Amino acid sequence: MIARIPLTAKVPVFIDEEPEGGYTVTSPLFPELLTEGDAIEEVLKNIHEVFGMIIEEYMDEERLLPRGLFSEDPAVSLKPAVTAS
Repeated sequence: MIARIPLTAKVPVFIDEEPEGGYTVTSPLFPELLTEGDAIEEVLKNIHEVFGMIIEEYMDEERLLPRGLFSEDPAVSLKPAVTAS
């Protein structure tokens, strides 16, 4: 039997509100992660879908994933990490 190990990916993303409405999402860790949506709920759904496709692409091309991407902590938080200067 093959063991399954639950992993939680920690991917930094930027969600930018667009002047004409909606949101655009990018990631400094994965330049190919680019999506958008009209509402935050839609954007969060799109992030999960696009990230899944990116992981499949990396596996198909046998590319290494960025170091430190996965954590053994199974908890997922959708709370934004905000810093102000």
